[in-house]
Amino acid sequence: MKYFAGLIIFFVAAVLVAGILTIGSPAQQRKERFDEQRVNDLMSLQSQLVAYWQSKQELPNDPDQLNDSLRGFVVPVDPESGQEYQYTKTGDTAFRLCASFNRASSIKKGDSFRAKPIMMPYPAGMDGGTWEHGEGIQCFDRTIDPDFFPPAKEIKKENDR
Repeated sequence: MKYFAGLIIFFVAAVLVAGILTIGSPAQQRKERFDEQRVNDLMSLQSQLVAYWQSKQELPNDPDQLNDSLRGFVVPVDPESGQEYQYTKTGDTAFRLCASFNRASSIKKGDSFRAKPIMMPYPAGMDGGTWEHGEGIQCFDRTIDPDFFPPAKEIKKENDR
């Protein structure tokens, strides 16, 4: 009976270790969720910046200009640190969004991190590739193509015809 109890304890411990090696520790999972939230926040900021540009034909100098109680939008902050994401207007239709990530988004050979790569493409009319990122501070440069995102005034004119 003593050996049977020892065998069960060993089996349970082995299953726990295998689970942690397969999906990562709870701390790793938490960091992964923070990174996923950062990407979602940056995507939301990008959408709001495009809508702002379509409405005003200019990008805001400060992301706080995007706050809108009517639409219920509040500029998100980093879910882990509470710090603001970095936003820089780099041209009339260009901007940069930056965030600090805990882990790289893609799986590398031999890496125990098993997160799915973030493969959300840019929407049509935005230059670039994906939201994949490395570890640490990562920046995403975006340029709005007015042919894909025409100013709201032009859309209204077309609809009035």
